Amino acid sequence: MTYRIMQFGDLELTPYLQRGDSQDIGTGNAMTNFMQLPGGGYYDNYRERKSPQGPRPLTKSCVIIGTAEELREQLDAFRRKIGNREKLTVEFDDGQSRWQWARLQNVGAPRSEEMKGGWLPVALTWLTASQNWRGVQHLPNGWKWGDGTWLFGDGTAKFGVGAQVFTMVQADSTFNVVHDGNTDATNVTLRFEISGSWQDMTIINETNGCVIKLTRTAKDSTPLLEINAGARSMYLGDDPDTIAEVHRDVFTSAENRLYVRVTGAHGLVTGDIVRIEGTGIYDDDYYPVLVVDYARIEVPFASHLTAYGSVTTGTLRKLRNVYGSAAFSDKNRWFVLSPGNNTVRVLWSPSVPSTVLRVGYDDHYA
Repeated sequence: MTYRIMQFGDLELTPYLQRGDSQDIGTGNAMTNFMQLPGGGYYDNYRERKSPQGPRPLTKSCVIIGTAEELREQLDAFRRKIGNREKLTVEFDDGQSRWQWARLQNVGAPRSEEMKGGWLPVALTWLTASQNWRGVQHLPNGWKWGDGTWLFGDGTAKFGVGAQVFTMVQADSTFNVVHDGNTDATNVTLRFEISGSWQDMTIINETNGCVIKLTRTAKDSTPLLEINAGARSMYLGDDPDTIAEVHRDVFTSAENRLYVRVTGAHGLVTGDIVRIEGTGIYDDDYYPVLVVDYARIEVPFASHLTAYGSVTTGTLRKLRNVYGSAAFSDKNRWFVLSPGNNTVRVLWSPSVPSTVLRVGYDDHYA
């Protein structure tokens, strides 16, 4: 069978098939963009670059079996997922799993009147805008048992796999990042944990020519630089403050807010960007800050998020957006990893601090 669509979020899909059933994880159509020229012919706006794929449906037809009660429960489990965006996992015959984000669009359950016994055909359709399948996630901060970001069998985690971590003590450092996929990994996160003063930095992937150059006006001892090429964000982070309490409340009929109190003075001003980490439910970046007093702030909290409760753990860190100080060889992709070995070079100027670099990404497959 080569592969089977086996899991959607926490729901394991039935393996049972009847004659004529099928499943399809086809690539979808590659997008094209041609412009007709006045003198005849066409200009390809993608030029030599590989064009992306458009949204595509993924389908699976199968059979659920059981008692009358079990059939109803299984069908209810499928129907509860309608409209959800979750991880859709495919397992190949060699045991390898791959996944991507997909939204369940339709649950078909046709039953003709001559059907007898405890079985029911089901046809599932998902829609995805992802350009590729993904394998193991290499997280910038590694995996944590029970952190809620992965489930057994969902293809995102493998024991012994975490971020690729490198230590740099030279102004010109080169290291090797291995990408096990078969197409460029685009959601690369570069997290520099810095001890010492520094000013400018250049990052080069010598394998594919990606370059990021950060030029700052002054030398300082900012301890964190995080570049998220997938989200196209670039932040400097100050030393974190310890959270004394954080909780959600309804601020107005149209807005929810997080109230955050730290153990000391936060040093923030209204309009700052902050990152909350280590709370378990409220971890994210937030903007803009509203300062209440020297130890307390409020930040907007999206109303569709379901987290609620008072938490007394975690940290609060001020972020500074430095996108305006950066130059890129490719503004559309920032920084990607090619399949196989990638020679990544980091240049510091005018001097080098002691630095740990954590490289996070997913293995990408066409």
